[in-house]
Amino acid sequence: MKRKSRAAIRSRPGPNIVRAWFDTVINPILAGLETEQRLLGKRNWTWQFRPGGLESIRPVAVWVRLGVRVDAWPNLEQFLTFHGEIKQQVDRHDAAVHPLTEACAKCHKTLAKSAALAAAYHEALSPESIARLVAKYPLQFKLSAEPGLSANEVIAKCFGGYPESDHLALLAQYVLNATAELPDYFTTAPLWNEHRQRFLPVLESPETRPAYEAVVRTGEKMMKVNDTLIRKLKETRLKLSLEHDVPYVTAHEKPEATVEWPP
Repeated sequence: MKRKSRAAIRSRPGPNIVRAWFDTVINPILAGLETEQRLLGKRNWTWQFRPGGLESIRPVAVWVRLGVRVDAWPNLEQFLTFHGEIKQQVDRHDAAVHPLTEACAKCHKTLAKSAALAAAYHEALSPESIARLVAKYPLQFKLSAEPGLSANEVIAKCFGGYPESDHLALLAQYVLNATAELPDYFTTAPLWNEHRQRFLPVLESPETRPAYEAVVRTGEKMMKVNDTLIRKLKETRLKLSLEHDVPYVTAHEKPEATVEWPP
């Protein structure tokens, strides 16, 4: 009986293990999932057309690697070994990333090829619109006072390092992510901020709306999966904290950073 009792004790985590789980697994995952929920709630899928993927909606293991220790994967593996129900939810979460990625890729392709986006693009880059843009954002267009600066040079400045062949793809990315106004350090900020309310309604055009609705449905499903995983992680953290007298966060820890892209 004593041997069985000792074996049972050894098979349970102690306070040092629980502390490591909190610091390198549970807290980083919760911070990442809550970031995802904020983004999904705003319908900012963080889609990037290059390389093609979701910038800030990721498999759970990525949030562990972005935490306080990049080499904490073994702690995650150990934690999931002890918590099979949470592992099932982690697997559901990671499986949900793929269909959302696929839906965003399809919708982005539809947007980039849509006549509605092309019309908004050409309207925003008409000579009259460019002249108003330069007048409104003089600091962003310092070269505008130089003789001979053409409309094409202003447009090139707006899109930074993106070639003309990528202009519609970049705008489609912003539209798909329901991007808010951009800060000044984005080269596309003047163009996007000035014409944002003209670009965003492209999502409601007949040719793009079905693809976008598919993205929204997939995103809403992922939010439900995230809700369940967040709840179970918090319940488990509370149980472990009370059982082992281990606080969620120690006084010397830095607060978890949140990642949101783009602004």
